Amino acid sequence: MSNGFGSQLAYFAEQQCGRQWRAFLSALAEELAEQMSDEEIQSFMYVLGRRMGAAVTPVEAETLEDMEHAANAIWSDWNWGLVRFKDVQTSLEVVHDCAPFRAAFGEHGVTWAGALLEGIYSRWFETFGAGDDLVLRQIEIDEGDVDSYRFRLAHRSLFG
Repeated sequence: MSNGFGSQLAYFAEQQCGRQWRAFLSALAEELAEQMSDEEIQSFMYVLGRRMGAAVTPVEAETLEDMEHAANAIWSDWNWGLVRFKDVQTSLEVVHDCAPFRAAFGEHGVTWAGALLEGIYSRWFETFGAGDDLVLRQIEIDEGDVDSYRFRLAHRSLFG
C-alpha cells in the first residue's frame, strides 16, 4: 500500500497493542515458536479463537450489514481493527484489517495469528446461523502498512 501514509499507518498499527501486554505477548509468541510448529500454533490459536468467539458474541443481526456492524462494534471496543463482509456469489469474503498481531506477537506471529480470527469468526457465523455445511477458511494474508487477513465462508465442497 503505497499511498504516502505508510509511516502514519505503521504508527497507528503499533498503538493497537497496549504496552502493558507487549512483553508478555512477545515472550508468549517466542515460547510458542520454540515449543510448537507453525501448524500447531495455528491449531492452538484457532481453538483459542473459538473460545473467545463463544465468550463474546455480537448482538443479533438480520442482514449481512448488521452482522458487519455487530462485529465491528466488538473490534472497536477491543482496538482490534475492522472487518468488511462481501457477498461474492457462492461465498462470503471476510476481510479483517488492522489487527494488532504484528505489534503483539512480532513479525513471525503475523503468519499464524490469523487463525485466532478464523476461530472467532467461525464461532460467530455459527451464532449467526451458518449451518454445518458452511466453513470459514483463511485464504490470504496481505502484509503491508495495514495487515489484511482474508477469509472465505463457503460450502465445504468448495475447499476440496
